[in-house]
Amino acid sequence: SVVRFMTRHAQVVVLDRYAVSTVQLDFWKIFGPTSDYYTTNLSVENDILYNHRADKPPVGNVYQFPLYIFTSKYHPPKGVEKDIELFFSGTINSKAREEALPALELLKQKGYNVLINTSRLSMEQYLDYMSRSLLCLSPAGVGYDCFRHYEIMLCSSVPLINASDEPLKIALSHGENCFLYKDADDMVRQVESLLKDPQSLKKMGEQLSTTVHATNDIYSVGNKILSRYITDSSFKQKLSPADRVLV
Repeated sequence: SVVRFMTRHAQVVVLDRYAVSTVQLDFWKIFGPTSDYYTTNLSVENDILYNHRADKPPVGNVYQFPLYIFTSKYHPPKGVEKDIELFFSGTINSKAREEALPALELLKQKGYNVLINTSRLSMEQYLDYMSRSLLCLSPAGVGYDCFRHYEIMLCSSVPLINASDEPLKIALSHGENCFLYKDADDMVRQVESLLKDPQSLKKMGEQLSTTVHATNDIYSVGNKILSRYITDSSFKQKLSPADRVLV
């Protein structure tokens, strides 16, 4: 009865935080033909199916749901020396991470300053290592999109991420806010090439530490979603300049 009341009196927005690219259509359809669906790993295939085909199911639109972080709760050190060339910290719980470890060891053997950690770190130490790193490796774990990508950006470092097996609508662009690699061999080649120009990596990291507030802060993401449904101009006037860019 609650669902029937909601669908009669309001447009329903479904926020799906599961780290999969599938759309839970049966659940979505409960909320009526005008309901919209947000998923954190929207595939290009589902974007076409639900947003662009004439024979689409009787539901609203599907959107990429950006992962968000509470940027105000992080306190990375500022102005630290970039004395680590490549940093990785994480549980080895996926094929992408298993394949990355030998590549990291190879880079260490070649003389690069690579820091590898597979145990738990304190938040202070975690942020310190990322802030001191030119590049931070962030291969997929349980899901493809990951909070770590945006934590790296917040720490003025540059994420190095394995390319997704399927095309996704996630706003990760090679050379703009990350570097994407195809496999372990490609990762090694890219790291060696990128580290030839550390100043460019420093500049890119500094830019990302600013733009991530507009793209992946929890309030920016929330305001972007709300702006699609609230037409009152007074709401948009209250947004910060960074949030208004997203409207």
